[in-house]
Amino acid sequence: MDIFNAAKGLVIALRSRPSVSDERGASAVEYSILVSLIAVAIILGALFLGTSTNDKYVCSKNSIIARANQC
Repeated sequence: MDIFNAAKGLVIALRSRPSVSDERGASAVEYSILVSLIAVAIILGALFLGTSTNDKYVCSKNSIIARANQC
């Protein structure tokens, strides 16, 4: 019966320890920070590309109006 009591004690000890699901909150926070950093990078990239593209269109428009190749 000592083996049975030892096994029972092991089962109780394993049930009382923190489970892996307790770490889900930390992982969710890490992923949310990662996603927010990616979103900021996308927004900054879009702003930069938008400004650069707008400048090219304005230059092309002005070249067409002036009938010169200024770009």
